[in-house]
Amino acid sequence: MFLRRFSTTGFAPLLAALAAGLLTNLAFEPFGYFIVAFLTLALLFRLWNGASAGRAAWLGFLFGIGFYGVGINWIYISVHDFGFASPILAGTTVVLLAAIMSLFTAISGYLQTKFHASLIWRYLALIPAIWTLAEWTRGWLFTGFPWLYVGYSQTDTWLVGWAPLTSVLGVSLTVCILAGVISLFSHKIRLIPLGIAALIILIGFFSSRTDWTDDSFKPINVVVVQGDVSVIEKWDRKKAVRLLDYFVTESRAVSDADLIIWPEIALSYPDTHLEKIGLWNTLGQHPADFLIGTLEEEVELETTRYYNSAYGISEDDLQKYRKARLVPFGEYTPFRRWLDWLNELVSLPASDMTAYKPPQQPMLLAGQLAGVSICYEDAFPNDIIKMLPTATYLVNVSEDAWFGDRLAPHQRLQMSKMRAIETARPVVRAANKGISASIDHRGQVIDQLEQSEGKVLKTTIVPTSGTTPFVRYGFVPLLILCVMLIGLTIVLNRNSRN
Repeated sequence: MFLRRFSTTGFAPLLAALAAGLLTNLAFEPFGYFIVAFLTLALLFRLWNGASAGRAAWLGFLFGIGFYGVGINWIYISVHDFGFASPILAGTTVVLLAAIMSLFTAISGYLQTKFHASLIWRYLALIPAIWTLAEWTRGWLFTGFPWLYVGYSQTDTWLVGWAPLTSVLGVSLTVCILAGVISLFSHKIRLIPLGIAALIILIGFFSSRTDWTDDSFKPINVVVVQGDVSVIEKWDRKKAVRLLDYFVTESRAVSDADLIIWPEIALSYPDTHLEKIGLWNTLGQHPADFLIGTLEEEVELETTRYYNSAYGISEDDLQKYRKARLVPFGEYTPFRRWLDWLNELVSLPASDMTAYKPPQQPMLLAGQLAGVSICYEDAFPNDIIKMLPTATYLVNVSEDAWFGDRLAPHQRLQMSKMRAIETARPVVRAANKGISASIDHRGQVIDQLEQSEGKVLKTTIVPTSGTTPFVRYGFVPLLILCVMLIGLTIVLNRNSRN
């Protein structure tokens, strides 16, 4: 088998790790070759076996550079094309972020060498548990960047049945275990691994066909008015009138909708101006309810705050959701005392926003409670479940023009599919220059508009009620399981030597 051809010394394993990381991107959308994730991780785990701690860390780091360097290269578009940074600075930003993400893979490689374990325990328990804990840590440390969890690669396989049980990170654990099974094949250890693989797949299969929630509600007719305007054009006040006319005209033309959704900050006007020109009254007279992304301006004494908000509008009600998790260096500057100088190098619109921290409730829209999130927020599964099980469907309004024609809009859609599966709730995405879509409670896309189509999406969703294990317990059971796997490895392999 090809895994046996690589030794743990020399330059070839380092190149192999880099190439494996690069190829791992093929397992994700828009490519969808999910089996690649098992093979590339199996190769990495095999390269780790017998390597010194430092060598394993380098192998993990290079795997991450290949994986994340390609997977997040859309950041170059955001920083260079729309932030007007130099090519050198934009490229350096991509490299630095990829390197930071790769540190977690490097640490995983380093840590797995510090425990004595038989091959079966190393490949099927120790490495998968450490990898999963590293992904979990990456999702919250230093504000968190939960992009490209390997579990996302399985949104269309039976393994996704683990998501309503343990979240996308639980799917990551199963991917790593199955990669470990493949690694053991190269050592001619097969019987026990095959039994464990069969058990994992069977649990995923039956869970994916379990009705965790009730979908007996009346369907909701939803219309998404998708924008097709660049970030620069949107903030050009000379073009703002035309954009306002587009959204209002397309919305008025709809006569059979229960809910009409506009993307994140659909218009560059602040909410105070939209109220002044009577937009709330105009939309309130429409038979449908509205959810629109807008820039909210709040003046208190001599302080002006700006929130990235979504307004729910109906005939006699105005509801509000404020974005709680902002994009670092995009919507605000973390550690501003030390890093404020970066604003002199990069000029991003709406980059001085305020995060809203108090708990927020679902909005009553189209007769049902909607769990609303804005753009980047739906990458954080633990944030989404805060509005559940009260909410009967989920809505994400997004600005995807930042990413250009790169991988990010496809990755965002895959994340939304996973949120639907984890929560057993239908999801509606409304994106500017992205992929707007409706997704059912099993993660299947119902309808979608392709990227950069300034059109209208008409679709129907069926709200659901009930609770999945992940919604009820969050990450706790998975974290306990990972700690137990590491603990059992230590206890049962005290005297073992590879």
